[in-house]
Amino acid sequence: MSTPARPRISETGGRAPRAVRSFREPVARRRGTELTRAICGASDRTPDAGRFGLVPRMRRAAVSVPSNIAEGHARQRRADCTRFLRQARGSLAEVSTQVEPARRLEPLPDDPRLTDLIAGQARIPQALIRSLERKPTDQPR
Repeated sequence: MSTPARPRISETGGRAPRAVRSFREPVARRRGTELTRAICGASDRTPDAGRFGLVPRMRRAAVSVPSNIAEGHARQRRADCTRFLRQARGSLAEVSTQVEPARRLEPLPDDPRLTDLIAGQARIPQALIRSLERKPTDQPR
Protein backbone atom coordinates (compact mmCIF):
# COMPACT_ATOMS: atom_id res chain seq x y z
CA MET A 1 0.00 0.00 0.00
CA SER A 2 1.41 3.39 -0.91
CA THR A 3 1.56 6.35 1.43
CA PRO A 4 -0.16 9.58 0.49
CA ALA A 5 2.05 12.09 -1.28
CA ARG A 6 3.30 14.96 0.83
CA PRO A 7 2.49 18.43 -0.47
CA ARG A 8 5.16 19.95 -2.61
CA ILE A 9 7.08 22.78 -1.04
CA SER A 10 5.61 25.20 -3.58
CA GLU A 11 2.12 24.29 -2.27
CA THR A 12 3.05 25.21 1.30
CA GLY A 13 4.33 28.70 0.57
CA GLY A 14 7.98 27.68 0.17
CA ARG A 15 8.16 25.95 3.54
CA ALA A 16 8.18 22.27 4.29
CA PRO A 17 4.97 21.23 6.09
CA ARG A 18 5.33 20.67 9.82
CA ALA A 19 3.16 19.74 12.74
CA VAL A 20 1.52 22.52 14.70
CA ARG A 21 3.05 22.42 18.19
CA SER A 22 1.40 25.29 20.01
CA PHE A 23 -2.11 26.74 20.12
CA ARG A 24 -0.48 30.08 19.24
CA GLU A 25 0.57 28.86 15.79
CA PRO A 26 -2.71 28.21 13.95
CA VAL A 27 -3.77 30.92 11.54
CA ALA A 28 -7.34 30.54 12.81
CA ARG A 29 -6.37 31.68 16.30
CA ARG A 30 -4.22 34.55 15.03
CA ARG A 31 -7.01 35.83 12.79
CA GLY A 32 -9.49 35.50 15.65
CA THR A 33 -7.18 37.62 17.77
CA GLU A 34 -7.06 40.25 15.00
CA LEU A 35 -10.86 40.29 14.98
CA THR A 36 -10.93 40.72 18.77
CA ARG A 37 -8.54 43.68 18.55
CA ALA A 38 -10.62 45.25 15.77
CA ILE A 39 -13.88 44.85 17.75
CA CYS A 40 -12.32 46.25 20.92
CA GLY A 41 -10.69 49.11 19.03
CA ALA A 42 -13.93 50.04 17.26
CA SER A 43 -15.98 49.76 20.44
CA ASP A 44 -13.51 51.94 22.38
CA ARG A 45 -14.68 54.84 20.23
CA THR A 46 -18.34 54.46 21.26
CA PRO A 47 -19.75 56.87 23.83
CA ASP A 48 -20.21 55.64 27.40
CA ALA A 49 -23.97 55.20 26.91
CA GLY A 50 -23.31 52.67 24.15
CA ARG A 51 -21.05 50.52 26.30
CA PHE A 52 -23.93 49.11 28.32
CA GLY A 53 -25.77 47.46 25.42
CA LEU A 54 -24.32 45.47 22.58
CA VAL A 55 -20.68 46.47 22.97
CA PRO A 56 -19.88 44.22 25.96
CA ARG A 57 -21.68 41.30 24.30
CA MET A 58 -19.72 41.85 21.09
CA ARG A 59 -16.45 41.97 23.00
CA ARG A 60 -17.19 38.74 24.90
CA ALA A 61 -18.19 36.94 21.72
CA ALA A 62 -15.10 38.24 19.87
CA VAL A 63 -12.78 37.10 22.68
CA SER A 64 -14.52 33.72 22.66
CA VAL A 65 -13.51 33.00 19.03
CA PRO A 66 -9.71 32.64 19.49
CA SER A 67 -10.20 31.29 23.02
CA ASN A 68 -12.30 28.37 21.78
CA ILE A 69 -9.86 27.67 18.95
CA ALA A 70 -6.96 27.58 21.41
CA GLU A 71 -8.83 25.40 23.89
CA GLY A 72 -9.88 22.94 21.20
CA HIS A 73 -6.31 22.70 19.95
CA ALA A 74 -5.03 22.09 23.47
CA ARG A 75 -7.48 19.24 24.12
CA GLN A 76 -5.52 16.81 21.89
CA ARG A 77 -8.64 14.88 20.84
CA ARG A 78 -10.26 15.36 17.46
CA ALA A 79 -13.81 15.29 18.87
CA ASP A 80 -12.94 18.00 21.42
CA CYS A 81 -11.15 20.10 18.82
CA THR A 82 -14.15 19.88 16.49
CA ARG A 83 -16.56 20.78 19.31
CA PHE A 84 -14.56 23.87 20.25
CA LEU A 85 -14.24 24.91 16.59
CA ARG A 86 -18.03 24.75 16.38
CA GLN A 87 -18.27 26.94 19.48
CA ALA A 88 -15.85 29.41 17.87
CA ARG A 89 -18.02 29.40 14.76
CA GLY A 90 -21.09 30.15 16.91
CA SER A 91 -19.31 33.00 18.69
CA LEU A 92 -18.33 34.42 15.33
CA ALA A 93 -21.98 34.30 14.25
CA GLU A 94 -22.83 36.23 17.43
CA VAL A 95 -20.25 38.91 16.60
CA SER A 96 -21.53 39.19 13.05
CA THR A 97 -25.12 39.46 14.24
CA GLN A 98 -24.31 42.05 16.91
CA VAL A 99 -22.18 44.31 14.72
CA GLU A 100 -25.09 45.28 12.46
CA PRO A 101 -27.45 46.60 15.15
CA ALA A 102 -24.51 48.15 17.01
CA ARG A 103 -23.76 50.19 13.92
CA ARG A 104 -27.36 51.35 13.75
CA LEU A 105 -28.24 51.76 17.44
CA GLU A 106 -24.92 52.79 18.88
CA PRO A 107 -22.35 54.81 17.04
CA LEU A 108 -20.07 51.89 16.23
CA PRO A 109 -17.87 53.06 13.35
CA ASP A 110 -18.66 51.55 9.97
CA ASP A 111 -15.22 50.03 9.44
CA PRO A 112 -14.90 47.98 6.22
CA ARG A 113 -11.84 46.24 7.73
CA LEU A 114 -14.06 44.88 10.50
CA THR A 115 -16.54 43.51 7.96
CA ASP A 116 -13.68 41.89 6.02
CA LEU A 117 -12.22 40.34 9.18
CA ILE A 118 -15.58 38.82 10.12
CA ALA A 119 -16.12 37.44 6.62
CA GLY A 120 -12.58 36.06 6.42
CA GLN A 121 -12.69 34.50 9.87
CA ALA A 122 -16.06 32.87 9.15
CA ARG A 123 -14.54 30.52 6.57
CA ILE A 124 -11.69 29.27 8.75
CA PRO A 125 -13.44 27.26 11.52
CA GLN A 126 -15.70 25.56 8.99
CA ALA A 127 -12.75 24.56 6.81
CA LEU A 128 -10.93 23.16 9.85
CA ILE A 129 -14.03 21.22 10.93
CA ARG A 130 -14.38 19.70 7.45
CA SER A 131 -10.70 18.78 7.45
CA LEU A 132 -10.91 17.07 10.84
CA GLU A 133 -14.05 15.19 9.87
CA ARG A 134 -12.41 13.85 6.69
CA LYS A 135 -9.41 12.31 8.47
CA PRO A 136 -9.62 8.60 9.28
CA THR A 137 -10.33 8.00 12.94
CA ASP A 138 -6.98 6.32 13.61
CA GLN A 139 -5.03 9.48 12.74
CA PRO A 140 -4.33 12.19 15.33
CA ARG A 141 -5.88 15.62 14.92
